Amino acid sequence: MCFMFVAVCGDREFVADSVREIYSLTKGMMDKCVYSFEGDYIKQIVVEVRYVDNLLAHFFVSHGFNYTFGFPEDKLFRLDDLSGFGILKDLWWHLSSLVMYLEPKTFKDLKRVLWDIYDFLVLDSNNYIDDARRMLYGVFENGFVNKLRSNYDLDALLTRLIDSITRHNEKYREYWRGVENRLREIAMRQEGIINASGLIDIMRDVVGFNKEMEIKGIPFDVFRKGGGLYGVMRRDLSRVSIGLSSSRESTLMCIVEASYGLGHPFTHFVLNEFGEEISLIVKALEKHVNNYPIGIYVVSEVVTIAYQITVTKRIFREPIPTHGWHYSKNVAYISRRAEFDEFKNVVKAWLERVRKDYEYFYELISLAKSLVSGH
Repeated sequence: MCFMFVAVCGDREFVADSVREIYSLTKGMMDKCVYSFEGDYIKQIVVEVRYVDNLLAHFFVSHGFNYTFGFPEDKLFRLDDLSGFGILKDLWWHLSSLVMYLEPKTFKDLKRVLWDIYDFLVLDSNNYIDDARRMLYGVFENGFVNKLRSNYDLDALLTRLIDSITRHNEKYREYWRGVENRLREIAMRQEGIINASGLIDIMRDVVGFNKEMEIKGIPFDVFRKGGGLYGVMRRDLSRVSIGLSSSRESTLMCIVEASYGLGHPFTHFVLNEFGEEISLIVKALEKHVNNYPIGIYVVSEVVTIAYQITVTKRIFREPIPTHGWHYSKNVAYISRRAEFDEFKNVVKAWLERVRKDYEYFYELISLAKSLVSGH
């Protein structure tokens, strides 16, 4: 059987034996192309379309609590004024990630999950929500839960939120009928491309991670060209779900997106080996930027971006900038050396450099401050 990567760009068709080649052939016109892989592959990631996750993402983007690129503004709708609930700028991720993990199939299932979250947060119920969030990395951690319970009227907030999502669903399900088939075709193409590219094997090889992992990708209609994509992972790294964008070119660039989304669990595996070194840096960072947990986030993000560059260069033979920190001094230190040394060794050397060289540490402070200020 023939195995090939295919790009259809208007009335032109390109065929290649590798991701690198198909990318090179179509690099200047990717927004006009849709990509696919023809042939068999080992399915290491499943890409599936989910109504519930798309509904929530559209809701939070419509209300300005999350953001998007490339989505028509006239397709967003706001049926309620939630501007007085500023905590939703933080809460949306926890809710969305937990829902992504629990995988409710229908809106009725979603509503039941939301009320169970209400019971956990407001009534302090020891239910399956409590069990689930303890298995997940960063989702409704104790500090955040205590902050919510101490500072906000969660009864009023969550009751209003569930009512607002319910009304949003009534309009969104009509909109969904017009985009579901497009999204399913995108998902089919993304699954073939990511698996055939060998991405997962390369990611494992770079960090020496061999543990079994269930991986799912979910394309989002509202994130046509990116935006506030999110994912969720279990603490034991046995199960990971990531969001993907859904433009035409995403049928190839999903490789780059997946390398970033999956980069978090794979680099988490690496960073676990350097807990003491990281703790010293994080404590020093948070003396300059008093915003927990910004320190660990900055360290993790730098390593993840450098890892993404390392992985995608193996596939495309060139870096593909997708993050504002791509050209930072710290990211460059790791990504350049990772071409010639084991990734773990490079991360260890970088942590040492940050502790000894104020120039690198000062840049981390600047990156942390930019996150806090939103710039």
